[in-house]
Amino acid sequence: MKFITTVLFLCFGAILIYFSLAWFFDITVHDIGNVTPIQADHIDESNEEKLVYLTGDTKIDDILTDPLFGVIVSDVIKFKRVVEKFDGQDKGWSKNSSRLNSETFMPKKVKLGAFTLSSGLIDQMPHFQHIPMTLELFEQIPDNLSVQLGGQLHLNNGNYYVGQYPDNPQFGDLRIRFFVVHIDAVSIIAKQVGSSLVSYQKNWSSPAVELLKSGIVSMEKMITGQKNIPVKTDYFSQFRSRLPLYLLGIFTLHIGIYLIFWTWNNWLSALVITISLLLIIIAGVWISYLPMLGVSLIVIALGNLYFLKPAARLLTPLNFEPPEEVTLVQETVVPQKVW
Repeated sequence: MKFITTVLFLCFGAILIYFSLAWFFDITVHDIGNVTPIQADHIDESNEEKLVYLTGDTKIDDILTDPLFGVIVSDVIKFKRVVEKFDGQDKGWSKNSSRLNSETFMPKKVKLGAFTLSSGLIDQMPHFQHIPMTLELFEQIPDNLSVQLGGQLHLNNGNYYVGQYPDNPQFGDLRIRFFVVHIDAVSIIAKQVGSSLVSYQKNWSSPAVELLKSGIVSMEKMITGQKNIPVKTDYFSQFRSRLPLYLLGIFTLHIGIYLIFWTWNNWLSALVITISLLLIIIAGVWISYLPMLGVSLIVIALGNLYFLKPAARLLTPLNFEPPEEVTLVQETVVPQKVW
C-alpha cells in the first residue's frame, strides 16, 4: 500500500509541475499594444488616438442604387454589379468587358454606434451575397438599354443576360449579376480619432492595425492569427494564475519522495532529491525554448545529488554509534535439566 501511495504522489506531482510550467512558458503574445474596450454608442475623449475595441450593429443612412438597371437596395453596406463576358467554351466567363463595366456602390458613411468606419474597415466586411433579379425588376428596365448594351437583354436564372441564347451562350455574350453586403453586427479594433475609427500604427516600423470581424468576437480571438501583427514570447505572462498549481505539484512530489525515506526518518534527503527532480522537470520544459538553460538546469540537478550524503550525516546525532554486531556462539556443552 505504501508503494502504491508513493508512486501516485510522485506521478501526480511530476505531471502537475510539468504542465503548469508548460502553461507558464508556452505563451505567444501579440505585440499590438494596449487595447481599450469601449462602448460603441458613446465617444469618450480620453480615448483619443488610442487603440480601442468595440462591438455592435452597423447602420447606414443611404439607399444604394444602380442607375443603369434601376436596382434599389436598402440596409446594405455594399452593392456590386458584376459584368462577365463569355470568351468561348474553352475559356468560359471572364470579367473583361468593353461594353459594360462592373461597379461597386457604397454609402457615404457606415456607422457603428456613434463612430464612423474608415474605408479600410469597410473593405474587410463579410463576403458578398448574390441577390437574384425578379421579373418585376426586369420589366422596369428601359427598352433602349438592350440597344445600348449591343444585344437582346434577358432574365435568366435570376441574372441579366445580353445575347440571343441564354441557355447556349456565344462568344461576346454578357452575364450581369448583383451582390450585396448586408448590415450586420461586427467587432472592431482600430484607433479612435474624434468620431472615426481609423488605422492604428504603434510606431514607424510596426504594421498598421485595423481589424474587423463579422459578429460579436472577443478581443483575444480577433488578434489571434493575424499575420500583420508581430508576436513576442512572454514567458511569465501566466505566472500568477498558474502558481497555485505549480506549488501543489512541488508539495505532492515532495510527499512522494519523503515516503521513500520515511523508514529512515530523513526528510532532508527527500528534499534534496525533490529539488533535483524539480530542476529536471523544469529543464524538460525550458530546453525547447532555451536549450542552454535547459542543459544547465540538468547539470545543476545532477550536481545537487552530491548533497545526499551530507544530508544523511546532518540528521545523524554526533554521539551516535551503530549497535554492535551480535554474534551467536554455539554451545558445546548441553546443560543438564533439573527435575
